[in-house]
Amino acid sequence: MASTGTCPEIAGLAEARSRCYSLLSASFSMPTRDLVRVWMDVDAAASLFGEEDLLPVECPGWEEMKSFVGREQGEEGLLEELSHTYVRLFFASPHFVAPPYESVYVEGGFVMGETAVKVSHEYSRESLDLSPCFKDLPDHIAVELEFMAFLSRKEAACWDWSVPAAIEQIAREEAFLREHVCLWLTDFSRRLEKAGEPFYSAVGRITDSFARVDLLRLSALRRSLSAAGYGPG
Repeated sequence: MASTGTCPEIAGLAEARSRCYSLLSASFSMPTRDLVRVWMDVDAAASLFGEEDLLPVECPGWEEMKSFVGREQGEEGLLEELSHTYVRLFFASPHFVAPPYESVYVEGGFVMGETAVKVSHEYSRESLDLSPCFKDLPDHIAVELEFMAFLSRKEAACWDWSVPAAIEQIAREEAFLREHVCLWLTDFSRRLEKAGEPFYSAVGRITDSFARVDLLRLSALRRSLSAAGYGPG
């Protein structure tokens, strides 16, 4: 089949997925007013995932999030609460409550292991470097999710000029989810649930569900396109 063309529906799906990954990445970074404003309108946040039916509305986490933001503590109060909670969960102790690093979950509790080197190589393949302002490790959950946002945006752009290139991008997204994000996200989410902090418990559940659904979606899309003659199986 032709090697170039435009697939606006699939490109739109990739853009929508990228927006979701960006929000989830921001949710595991130090809280900001912008983040608080997004989640205070939880229905609007949920609508991002409603685009293209990216995540079922009954996904665990949405009701917990609605209950949390419905306490009406105000923007400043919520920002202060989340900032304190973020530090407690991810920074406050030499024994993290919920370590946000892939290495911890796949290498027996150690940070900055071989896994961190592997994800760094993935970023380098895309000519990406961590921002000088970012003082954390490359396998931090926020970085891995933002990398997925980047790959999804790149895929969306590929659909305008090369179907094979877009399919190659889908394969890269699928591989990064399978070999990295989905390898540890469920265990990380469970730690957040045990910590008893409703905001991060909810975000953890939503993120875990979204990544797993997305992995299945990408795999099915790649197989479908390959079966239609657009690329290798």
